[in-house]
Amino acid sequence: MLAIWTGRKPLLTPIEIGTTVLTLGRGDDADITIDDRRMSRRHIELSREGGRWRIRDLDSHNGTYVDGVQIKGTVERTEVRVVRAGDTLLVARPDLGTYERPTMQLDGAVVGPTLQATYAALDAVARAGTTLHILGETGSGKELAARRYHEVGPHANGPFIAVNCAAIPTTLAEGMLFGVRKGAYSGADADRDGYFVAADNGTLFLDEVGELALDVQAKLLRVIETKQVVSLGSTKPRTVEVRVCSATHRDLRAAVADGTFREDLFYRIGRPTVTVPPLRERPEDIAYLTVAAAGRVAPKLAVHGSLVEQLLLRPWPGNVRELLAEVADAAGRAVAARAEAITADHLADEAGTAVVAKSEKALDLDAATVAAALERTNGNVAAAARDLGVHRNQLRRFLARSSDS
Repeated sequence: MLAIWTGRKPLLTPIEIGTTVLTLGRGDDADITIDDRRMSRRHIELSREGGRWRIRDLDSHNGTYVDGVQIKGTVERTEVRVVRAGDTLLVARPDLGTYERPTMQLDGAVVGPTLQATYAALDAVARAGTTLHILGETGSGKELAARRYHEVGPHANGPFIAVNCAAIPTTLAEGMLFGVRKGAYSGADADRDGYFVAADNGTLFLDEVGELALDVQAKLLRVIETKQVVSLGSTKPRTVEVRVCSATHRDLRAAVADGTFREDLFYRIGRPTVTVPPLRERPEDIAYLTVAAAGRVAPKLAVHGSLVEQLLLRPWPGNVRELLAEVADAAGRAVAARAEAITADHLADEAGTAVVAKSEKALDLDAATVAAALERTNGNVAAAARDLGVHRNQLRRFLARSSDS
């Protein structure tokens, strides 16, 4: 287990749970003492044997919650994500060795140990002076990783130019990347340098590079290999010294196989690859990100543990980008309600869940899966819906249809 929150602040304390029963509480007679005034002196017992968690609430005053549902007495589970005891949050993690290193600051953001392990591999590539391809889900922090690559590498004092290739219109991609000379085409009324020239003696970050058209990919390969740029409408090459860092949310090797990405370009920029883990695989970052995002909107309001608990229980398909937006939204609701703290009640029901059509999601549900989720949550429909990654109203409609049939 990893304790990531207590009271009103983030925490990062690994707790090794094995076959020996451990007692947690705020009293000196507990095996693990936690400074949490809402915990009882002996609040909870934890053990794990044969792949099953055993969690026992010791008649605590403020209760024990497993994956958002309050328990009474002892429960046994094969899978556990979040345990709340008082105002302390514990998350189940497979390898506590990762958490021996402390958090670090990067561009004003706190980076937890899981992401730091990724950055260690990234740093090695950056110092070697090679190209780098970053793989990661949308919103997971690929640009932050690219900035790290730039700052650690030999061109750290030069410019860092970030380009979202998916946002460049196909007809304008060549000119925006490599430059345009006046009169090259209708509307080209002035000379314009492209992104490669802007990144000279620095780093060019090409996010979603797989979205570039094949003809632009060919010219990109030539520039990388020759270090010379020829603008549209010009015959004179211009020498540039640019380190290229690329990124995608999908497998470039598969794109090569289906003919949408050039094989020769893949071998030039597609390796080495560093993968940025999604937010759901680095729960320790959620607490720090939440405090930072809430503080920008409502610096005088505290963050309640119930909010962080709910954030930990959701899959966050949009990763960090989505989390920051939803926490800011929750903080705004708390301010509007003149609340003393930002709680789970201020979080939108759909926040952090999959964005799909209702009909499509309904097809994904089956009676056995729903029954298992309801069993895990002791019949709590809202908690079961979060467990399944659907809105609670969708689950209610599914249950209504099932009872009618």
